[in-house]
Amino acid sequence: MISKPSHHIPYLYALAGRSDLTQQRVREVVGANFNATPFGLSGNEDCGQMSAWYIFGALGFYPVNPVSREYVFGLPFFDRLTLHLPIPAHSNPASDSKFYDAETHSYCLTVEAFGAPSTPYVEEIRVNGKIREEPFVRWEEISRGGSIRFEMEISHPPSAPDADIAHEEL
Repeated sequence: MISKPSHHIPYLYALAGRSDLTQQRVREVVGANFNATPFGLSGNEDCGQMSAWYIFGALGFYPVNPVSREYVFGLPFFDRLTLHLPIPAHSNPASDSKFYDAETHSYCLTVEAFGAPSTPYVEEIRVNGKIREEPFVRWEEISRGGSIRFEMEISHPPSAPDADIAHEEL
């Protein structure tokens, strides 16, 4: 993956029922194309597009089709990340929300994946405490903050019986 037109491709595996292949490919892309070397940012940065892909990848989800308001799960790169989502000036915050931070006047979205830097696969995902069966999260579920917890594992989980897809090693 050397340029932005192909950013979505690793995440298509998850939509086809093979999240393990998404996780594998995302980790490969990051290792090869985003590192602390003179060649550590491949392709044309184009106003931050390459860096935006990395940030979404680090969070563990990516907007394959941005207008769908769905973010397809991959795997996070860190044990814990917190995003402070700004509240628009014209709206009133739900100050009773457990995800509202009065100090920053924002909603907090926390992503947890203990062991993520060294553990290559995701066993289970919980969004706001509920096990996620779909390979994506909707904007509406996290737009006012929330919690996404990835349970990591060393070997990839078994695929669904109908999820055997043809793929070619890159």
